[in-house]
Amino acid sequence: MSADSSGILPELLSQVTVLKVAHALDYEPIQPGRIYVAPPDHHLLIESGHLRVTRGPKENRFRPAIDPLFRSAAYAYKNRVIGVIVSGALDDGVAGLWTIKNNGGIAVVQDPDDADIPSMPQNALREAPVDYCIPAADFPALLQKLIKQKLPPGVQRSKYYP
Repeated sequence: MSADSSGILPELLSQVTVLKVAHALDYEPIQPGRIYVAPPDHHLLIESGHLRVTRGPKENRFRPAIDPLFRSAAYAYKNRVIGVIVSGALDDGVAGLWTIKNNGGIAVVQDPDDADIPSMPQNALREAPVDYCIPAADFPALLQKLIKQKLPPGVQRSKYYP
């Protein structure tokens, strides 16, 4: 999304889900059952229990970018993170997906043959360890299955993660 965009993504997403969708606010507590969207020209980061909205340096020529989001989620929630890469251009998300995998999380990538713009999924598959490569239509069932899986012994789910 460009820096001068009007930020209509929450409105668009609200039309296809019953979940509450909104631009994230800096230091907003994370709430289950809610979709947070980075405001235009800001990165969305995750810290333990809350969100950060920053104007850090652009990555892959954009702000917001998915790599800072993925990295921050992996640092905060380690193996309880599921990174998902979908249709898009260039290789945004690959470095963040590596961080998720290095912290024990799960990587899910849209099948490039199913993507309108296949380069992000293709780059993720080529450069990062990926656990699942599936069509977008299969995401809901897979994600529901993954969040219900039992975690390894000694690992507890937080109140911010189902």
